[in-house]
Amino acid sequence: MATKNGPANGYIQIQVCGHKLGLKFGMNFWQLLTELYGISMNQLGETLTESSLKSPRMISDMIYCAAVANCEIAGEKPDFTRGQCLEWFGEMEAQTVNDIIETFLQSKLMGNTIESLLKEQLPQMESSTLAKTVSE
Repeated sequence: MATKNGPANGYIQIQVCGHKLGLKFGMNFWQLLTELYGISMNQLGETLTESSLKSPRMISDMIYCAAVANCEIAGEKPDFTRGQCLEWFGEMEAQTVNDIIETFLQSKLMGNTIESLLKEQLPQMESSTLAKTVSE
């Protein structure tokens, strides 16, 4: 089950394995993701490839970073681990994953939606297949 707060807000709340998680795809998310992978913001284009976006580890890491970002914004300490997020990802219903990916794609980075930035990075992909590719 997922609840969204608007297309460009970058926020979604999900219920998975008895845990309620708020996910925030914003600048804090990007900072956490780049720190996790030991890359700079300039290297994101090299990291977010069609192949990596199909990886359960990458998607669960994105969920983890978005959940930690949401906790930090709310002034809360995360009560979950990166490994738990990977396990929870494996338990998620397809619709929940699709809702998370859609929220991610509609979130913004420097005024542009992630979907538009990915289309520039992955021009061979049609916009309608971005979410499908990520959630396959």
